Amino acid sequence: MEKHDHRLIQLQLTDDYLGAAAEDVHFREKPIWEGFVPEPGVHYCMGPPTDWETVSVAVEERVISFSECNKSWLTTETVVQLLDDERSGNIQDPSMFTLLPAAKTIEMHWRRLFLHPDDFHSRHFSIPRAMNAIRSKYINTNEESTTCYESGIDPHPQVCPDGPVWDHFKSAIGGESGIEALQKLFDLTRRIWFPLHKFRHSKISEWHEIKPIYTQLSLQMDDLFSLLKNLLGPKWA
Repeated sequence: MEKHDHRLIQLQLTDDYLGAAAEDVHFREKPIWEGFVPEPGVHYCMGPPTDWETVSVAVEERVISFSECNKSWLTTETVVQLLDDERSGNIQDPSMFTLLPAAKTIEMHWRRLFLHPDDFHSRHFSIPRAMNAIRSKYINTNEESTTCYESGIDPHPQVCPDGPVWDHFKSAIGGESGIEALQKLFDLTRRIWFPLHKFRHSKISEWHEIKPIYTQLSLQMDDLFSLLKNLLGPKWA
């Protein structure tokens, strides 16, 4: 019998900074001829210069954009049109392409809001834990509480909010009107994100069953985007 060597390859995810002080400047390489404008009447037989230089990338430039976070949800409009026109092809689980993108969009917005840009992909982020930490500090006004939380994943590091979006958000939720907006953000997150778990884990439904849910979800997502724009705009929304 032929012997095969099966090896388990583990995905390695870095913990990055998790709210600790990170360098404010990263660097990337770019061609020094970027934006090169040839001089009139001069023929460059060998093309523009090909050397590269190192340019700084400040922390603000490393923040994922508001519109980037929305892409998964906005794509559902195309899928819904196909489903309504009965041109869905081989889509056997419509919720994957109509409902779950809402959960991903919310997850990305919360990551953008809470985490340092260099921690955006961290495996240690948790919406419920982040919400509980923020609630304890800003709504329950526990002076001894912190906005950090302990990750539920080994090695259980402390995950703390940081970065320019968090700094803006922290200022925006100050005062009575800010706390009301924060509570509304919590409420929308609970009404959108948590009910979708069953469709992610164990439930498959036909489009005619899902469409009313999608219609209601669309209204909630509109409210979410409007709220986030008010809290983070104009610079971060």
